[in-house]
Amino acid sequence: MRQAHTLRDLKEAGYAGFTKLYEEIRAGRLVATKIGRRTIILDEDLKAWLDALPRV
Repeated sequence: MRQAHTLRDLKEAGYAGFTKLYEEIRAGRLVATKIGRRTIILDEDLKAWLDALPRV
């Protein structure tokens, strides 16, 4: 079974706020999936997004 995260899950885990998450989705850098009204991020899409972030 594939692991999925809601935007609220990601926000509460400290990945980013809602605004930044939606900006990343609109820009095509973070792939989102809709299930009804809920927006989810599949685990592999989250990992790909994190891997693409610049290292500091």
